[in-house]
Amino acid sequence: MKLARLRRDGDHCGAVAKLAADREEDIYIRLEGLSYLAAVCGRAPAEIFSGYLDSPDDQTQLESVIAIGEVGTPEAVEVLSGVLGDSTVPYFLRSAAAWSLARIGTETAISRLVKSFADIDISIREEALGGITSIGGPAVPILLSGLRGTAMDVAAGCAEALRQQAGLPAEVVSDLSQGIQGSTPSDWAVWLLGHLPRERVAPAIVGLQGSAPQLYYAISLLWSFMESWIARRWEVYPGPVGTEAGNAHGA
Repeated sequence: MKLARLRRDGDHCGAVAKLAADREEDIYIRLEGLSYLAAVCGRAPAEIFSGYLDSPDDQTQLESVIAIGEVGTPEAVEVLSGVLGDSTVPYFLRSAAAWSLARIGTETAISRLVKSFADIDISIREEALGGITSIGGPAVPILLSGLRGTAMDVAAGCAEALRQQAGLPAEVVSDLSQGIQGSTPSDWAVWLLGHLPRERVAPAIVGLQGSAPQLYYAISLLWSFMESWIARRWEVYPGPVGTEAGNAHGA
């Protein structure tokens, strides 16, 4: 069934449908059959997987999310997006949905992962970040769009995802450099340029020394930090700080 799905061989829809409906059959065989039926035979993932997604067994729910990811169709992306975006769904299922969307890697799937940068659950944001980073180049245009948006959490996630891309193309660096030279430069675009290698960015922003010296100084300062020895061991909060520490001291 897996081979037939990968080959998009539609000659087995009837036989696979019988296997998938056989309650005596192994659960993994049935789920593999459902993936085939949805990917090749045009069955709706939301309909045929519903009983498994609603199963009282956590493992069955998890395997069904992964099986939907194997389908890879726009309908499957829609179902996975629903799981990922539902804050009432357990974390392990939302995490599996994020992983599956990253494996699918279509524009819609990437956009849904980017949207998760604003999720209330920080762990889901981190799952989305890891998934987008694994996609690589195809995610870059969508990340650039999110970087320029008004949602700060999304822009922050996009900046970090772009920073983690292995070797951003020169045209992307040039595009970022041009984008910050307007009247309202994106804070996260400036942050990103300051976290990219100096030798790749400096030629593109050399004109800022005259037109926007403060902006050039800000990026240069970030470079100085990133190139310094302290950057290797730098922590946001190196010790117990903030309200909790204060309360503990007061107690």
